[in-house]
Amino acid sequence: MHGLPEWYLLIKIPLMFLQALAGMLLFTKLENVKGNLGLRLPLCTVVIFLVLQFIYRNIDLTQTFFVIMLMGLVYVFVALTACICFHYSLSTSLLISANGYLIQHIAGCLKEICKGIILTDHSVLGTLEVILLDLFCIGSIYVLVYFVFRPKLYELEELDIRWKIAFIVLIILLSIGVSRLTKGMHYEIQPSLVENLYNIVVGFLFIFLQFDIAHRVKLVSNVATMQQIVRQQYLQYEKSKENVQLVNEKYHDLKKMIASMKNYIDTQELDKLEKKVSEYAPQILTGNEVIDVILNEKRMLCEKQNIRITSLVSGADLDFVQELDLYALFSNALENAIDAVSKIS
Repeated sequence: MHGLPEWYLLIKIPLMFLQALAGMLLFTKLENVKGNLGLRLPLCTVVIFLVLQFIYRNIDLTQTFFVIMLMGLVYVFVALTACICFHYSLSTSLLISANGYLIQHIAGCLKEICKGIILTDHSVLGTLEVILLDLFCIGSIYVLVYFVFRPKLYELEELDIRWKIAFIVLIILLSIGVSRLTKGMHYEIQPSLVENLYNIVVGFLFIFLQFDIAHRVKLVSNVATMQQIVRQQYLQYEKSKENVQLVNEKYHDLKKMIASMKNYIDTQELDKLEKKVSEYAPQILTGNEVIDVILNEKRMLCEKQNIRITSLVSGADLDFVQELDLYALFSNALENAIDAVSKIS
């Protein structure tokens, strides 16, 4: 015997929709809400509740096909609500709706376990008892999901569409397919404690797996981004090194030219020219080629912006650091310092 009051069975499917809808909302974010949510959500809920109630009361539930169709409709209507009320792609809307349906299913399995503990043979829960039982089972599962998974929602959207489709299919097969059909529409067949525990464990496993894969996808994406940044920094370092070497070469060539012209051009004019050229002299030699490149490059930048730069560096002590790491560290630090100083009047 199902152990549920008659009035509860008469609205069982619409209630299932409400519970799945509440579960779906746990996987949504406020920044993705469409305008007029206070109107959209209640209107969708009421209309779909009435439609499901009409279908539920006028369908032959002894036929397996109609049972599957009705379970599928609940999921479809939850997904439709997600599309109407939130700015998500279709694949994401289907996934969060499947997750909402799944945690409703998990709560239902917990409720079956609790009923098995509370009820004796042929006993029926009273109105207050069934309400309290629903509140306890649904509330405990939903609160757990809220605190464990909600902080990681941003990762779930980064799942590849192929992963989303795979999880949608797996969840539907678990919560709509085998498990629902083994119970029957009105729980004529009572699942065992082991079956319910199995469904709860597998359900949570699906959710954990989604977030774990999403986290790994994010890590892979971050690594790819870092590799691209490192590649760009390497190219920048090579370019800076070439530029500094070129400036040094031109500096020495100009010094030689000025020295050879002293007997032919006014000395005062040559002194002015030599002083101007001396601004590009490789004045900073620290004992580390990378540090020399950075400091000489930034020194010229500082001179253009009338910023005084002084340095006291023992570059030889930094030879244990890889060239690219050293360039990234000191280059970023000096760029931030130059940017901060340039804002001071």
